[in-house]
Amino acid sequence: MEQSNGIKVAIIVLVAAGLAVAPAYYNQNVSASKAYELKGVGKGTLSCPDGSKVNNARISFFVFYQNDGTFAEWNVDHKTLGSKGGIFTKESITSDKYNLKGVQAFDNICDSKDPVKITLSGSCGDGTKAKLQGNNGDKGVFKVRAQCLAVK
Repeated sequence: MEQSNGIKVAIIVLVAAGLAVAPAYYNQNVSASKAYELKGVGKGTLSCPDGSKVNNARISFFVFYQNDGTFAEWNVDHKTLGSKGGIFTKESITSDKYNLKGVQAFDNICDSKDPVKITLSGSCGDGTKAKLQGNNGDKGVFKVRAQCLAVK
């Protein structure tokens, strides 16, 4: 099947544009700091959007890099109420603090139904505070052990 010259030119322009944009996109991602990985665990209080408080909730979270991929998740568990959690889609980690943004994938504690954007931030170290904030009103403050580890 023969294509017209206009279609051939359009295909060449699209491929060239893709090749021109790809390095800028990948350079931006490569320049994002991946010098530190993070793992944290702790215990605290979660406040649901309806105002109810959940004490003795446990949080765990991590960010690590492997084979050009990023693995980043968080989870809050309660002994009788269940759990909630999701993934981080944007991370900023230094030797002394972290600021993570992501989405909540499930919620069996507060029963949030809509997709929820979340932020988790805090300082690295033992006995520090991690703050969880959802765009639906979820809030949590946890005393954690957060390790910000230099990538080797």
